Amino acid sequence: MRHRGFAADTVLAGSKIEIGKLDDPAYLIDIWQSQRVISNMIELTGNEALGFELGKEIRFADFGILGYALMSSRCMRDVIRLWISFSHSLIGVMLKIDLEEKPDEWRVTFSEVVPMGALQRFCVEENLTFGRWIGESVVKQRIQYSSVELNYPAPAHRDIYDQTFNAPLIFNAPVTAVNVVSPSIEAKAPDQSDSELFQACQQYCYQVLRQITAERPLAFRLRSLFLRSSGQVPSLDDSARKLHMSTRTLRRHLDLEGVSYQELVNEFRCDLAKEYLKSSYLSIQEIGFLLGYQDPKAFPRAFKAWTGMTIGEYRTTIPSERA
Repeated sequence: MRHRGFAADTVLAGSKIEIGKLDDPAYLIDIWQSQRVISNMIELTGNEALGFELGKEIRFADFGILGYALMSSRCMRDVIRLWISFSHSLIGVMLKIDLEEKPDEWRVTFSEVVPMGALQRFCVEENLTFGRWIGESVVKQRIQYSSVELNYPAPAHRDIYDQTFNAPLIFNAPVTAVNVVSPSIEAKAPDQSDSELFQACQQYCYQVLRQITAERPLAFRLRSLFLRSSGQVPSLDDSARKLHMSTRTLRRHLDLEGVSYQELVNEFRCDLAKEYLKSSYLSIQEIGFLLGYQDPKAFPRAFKAWTGMTIGEYRTTIPSERA
């Protein structure tokens, strides 16, 4: 963004990201902060197709050790499986990726890790752009699509989609997916001769992932656990079990971090509620159910306690927040 003429403080505005810590590899940025930054970037540039533009600028080195693993992939299947295994955990990609192999083509589907609303399109456009570049760079073949499915309406810059994919586009589809007819999932990397390098890079990715998991503050690990629970936040006892510790140990470590389990649950539910309210047409009762509230009146009461506003009052602030 500096290259585009924007100061760091305007890019990070409202995200609570401490700019002085960005050079610290142990500094953690959560998914909500990332969404705020993306929103700022789109607003500052006025470029609704910014995802395509940034996707074209990415190179292997930007992905750290995962980039080296991708560069040493032996075939297209290696590329996709590496991306599925590590892109979210190691570099913070906000889309869940799945591979389906068929006799004459292969299919990659993309789904939200958390509700993203309009920002989902940015993430899809960026991922599809640099994902295509990664695959083509490894196997040295141009990717050809039988069709591209997108679970949102056609944007004003639809022509970029036509130019990028040169294939039938299906907007407002049930899912977002690309269907690839060439190269095959078995396509080899022609200049790859050292399978030991690939194995070493892959193992190092697992090592880094284990290290990140072990060194993250417990509150951060719990938030990741909540994200995987699809809104149905586990109990304190269940969370302790999933983190392989006793309930007493979990409480003690949270005390050392200056936070309680219930505070983390409330903060998570509040953030998720705001995203649902901004990015979906779900009813208040449906959102409450997704957050784990069976009593229809419980969610509105909880939201008022979290934010000091009623849900109706909060909704009136949404346009100004997006602006």
